[in-house]
Amino acid sequence: MARSTFPDDLMQVQREWDRVYRALAAPRPYGTTELRRRLLLLSARIFTDPCWGAHRPTTGWAELRHQARRREGKEAGGMGDFTERQVRILRWMRTYVAVNGEAPSLREIAAGVGLSSPSSVLYQLKRREVLGAVKRRDAARGRAWQTC
Repeated sequence: MARSTFPDDLMQVQREWDRVYRALAAPRPYGTTELRRRLLLLSARIFTDPCWGAHRPTTGWAELRHQARRREGKEAGGMGDFTERQVRILRWMRTYVAVNGEAPSLREIAAGVGLSSPSSVLYQLKRREVLGAVKRRDAARGRAWQTC
């Protein structure tokens, strides 16, 4: 029962489901009980949506998840699997490079996106380096990070 398109309201519920799931999967999430309840409520809304008809949405749900993530990635400028903090950092870095012509330091990034510590910026950049969103030109240089 793979569909090429789904209703916008169902796509919105699926994107919210993904957001709540990511929040619950984070290390030591705050409010796990509320997040679990919200996830169950969203799951029920997805499974009882009239678009499924009399069929069980098991195979169709995989397609719905895929389309929702793809749409979210397009709306975020290709950053669908990134956290809000990572998106802020990468967008700020791109803007900084466009204005100044060179990569920002970790301290400048931290100040620019409102983080208190350069080490938290480094942590986020290293997580994105694995997926190829950023790369480090030279480990010895302070302004070595560049967005891809």
